[in-house]
Amino acid sequence: MTTDFELANNQLLIWAGQQLWPEQAIYNVAFAFHIAGTLDPQRFERAFAAVLAGTDALRMVVTCERGEPKQRVREDSCWALEYVDLSDQPEADRACARWLADRVRRPLDPAVRSFDTVLLKLGAERFVWYLCQHHLFTDAVSASLLFARVARHYADVDTEVTYPQFGAHLERERDRRATPQYARAQAYWRAKLAERSAPLTFFGGPARTLATAPWQERLSVDLGLARTGAIREAARVLAPHALSENQAVFTLLAAVVCAFLHCASGQSRVALGIAAHGRVGRASANTVGLFVEQDPHHIAVERDDTFISLALKVQRESLEVMRHVPFAPSHPGGQAIEAGLNFITTRFGDFAGMPVRAKWLHPGAGDASFVAHFHDYSGCGRLQMVLDCNSTLFPAEARNRAADELLAILDACLERPARRMAELAGLRPPSMRDQGAAAIGRASQAADLHGFVNSLLRRGGSLRVVSGKLACRPPADGLSENEIAFLREHRDGLLDLLVTLRSTSANPP
Repeated sequence: MTTDFELANNQLLIWAGQQLWPEQAIYNVAFAFHIAGTLDPQRFERAFAAVLAGTDALRMVVTCERGEPKQRVREDSCWALEYVDLSDQPEADRACARWLADRVRRPLDPAVRSFDTVLLKLGAERFVWYLCQHHLFTDAVSASLLFARVARHYADVDTEVTYPQFGAHLERERDRRATPQYARAQAYWRAKLAERSAPLTFFGGPARTLATAPWQERLSVDLGLARTGAIREAARVLAPHALSENQAVFTLLAAVVCAFLHCASGQSRVALGIAAHGRVGRASANTVGLFVEQDPHHIAVERDDTFISLALKVQRESLEVMRHVPFAPSHPGGQAIEAGLNFITTRFGDFAGMPVRAKWLHPGAGDASFVAHFHDYSGCGRLQMVLDCNSTLFPAEARNRAADELLAILDACLERPARRMAELAGLRPPSMRDQGAAAIGRASQAADLHGFVNSLLRRGGSLRVVSGKLACRPPADGLSENEIAFLREHRDGLLDLLVTLRSTSANPP
């Protein structure tokens, strides 16, 4: 295998985007891993050095030859751990937060080194591992792979295991460019991207141009256990034929974000860039490197659409897009993708038996106008909603409004998936306290509705929608008084459920 490679399509787009703002850290992918335990800095340094030596993506650099970018693997891995002791600071946590906020804004020079990593000590059993990589060579899955491998080397477990290299993937990508499949994908994306949407404007604000500065502000909202549970429950109803729970949740979130973009911009055709992991097969699943790409999804949103019909549109568009990836069709500078959705299923476990809290750091800049991220890096069952908003397009009031309205639309979907888009105008977000209680109620009610329907079907009864009304055929053993009362009380909820099932299934009950 050679040590010099052409950039893959998704890398080329990131490289071109970086050239627009060479002094800004718009493609820093950084995490702070807060580790509760006693770490030996020298042992940690040896562990990271071992992973560095065995991971070509960490040693890759990009240089320009006659204006054309090339990447190569540096054979030397000269590196020493930077160790920062903040344990003598009177407020070590605040000192650490300031340090991280400053460090993550330092742009990485991929011509020199594509990563920056530091170990910080906050106390005798409190450490923070700062890991920052240039997006040219990493994504969330890669960060989790690196984390796990350094942890295993630190614990002296599986240290002799060798892993697939990113260079092998790049060679496969190079060969794929000569295939008929690639030519078909290229033609598909060329035609699709010719269908340009009008520039997005949010709440009547300005449109983005190439001159719009890349500064971003990040807002983070903990959706909580109750709302996260309600999302997963509603996703099963909204996307009953999804291949996995995560795919169903993605479909629900995509429908909600499309509804938000429609309401915020007034546009009936939404172009949404959706992050696709791009890892197909066991080898790529275990390879550190950049695989993720932003694939444009074009969704028509009409006033009579419901969350159910939007979910169906998302599913159809995603199936069509998946037939023509990986290709990385987005355009640098956010011209083809101004708004994005990133549903991240990556998890970070413990570090050699020590509990870890992973925090995703933001460098204060990015190449999109608006991106909604949803993740649960800790695996605690609480989704985090993270919004990255361009500072020019979203002044402070607009940023807060975006978060409030997106939450309100999400809750409207959880409450009634058959709600029409025309009904979303004028939604007022409830207080956070009310949201938690409402989400618990919705999750409980959804479970009750499914339980009632399943019990009825098992006993030979049925529920149908006739002329827009609910019709019930009792089972042979009849309905109990409690069941009759439940049917009367939850008639509207059962009607919504049946409409959902009829819209998404060829064989509704």
